[in-house]
Amino acid sequence: NSDNRVKLINQHANNDRPSWDPQSGCQNTLQTSSQSKPTNCHTSKDCDLSGGLRQDWKLFGNSTQDAFELAAPNVMSDYELRNFHSTQSLDVCFCASECILSSSWFKVGQLQHSPYRLVNLHAEQLSIVSVPGLVGLH
Repeated sequence: NSDNRVKLINQHANNDRPSWDPQSGCQNTLQTSSQSKPTNCHTSKDCDLSGGLRQDWKLFGNSTQDAFELAAPNVMSDYELRNFHSTQSLDVCFCASECILSSSWFKVGQLQHSPYRLVNLHAEQLSIVSVPGLVGLH
């Protein structure tokens, strides 16, 4: 069926509890503020993204228009979007059907969202004027 939904939430130990546990984090936790696109969850249980009809795999955010984008909230530039200070740990919550019920939501995975950092690959070369050096993103 196409009633399945997904949401990303901030990592917490309660998210590892089973779906029938009233303390399960996936049940009542709001979508992370780090997910800037696509617009997905209006409440902790009212989410829009469906993974489609197939039962052997699900595809969420399947076009450029609704692809997932993670960013720090309220930033002004591309640099700020990608240059936060520490890795963000997120849990992936899934609901197969009847998603308006809290007990339908459970954790299916986790993500590590890491910042881009400029690194100096040859420190001694970058300090010499007019000598080529190497830099990279890590």
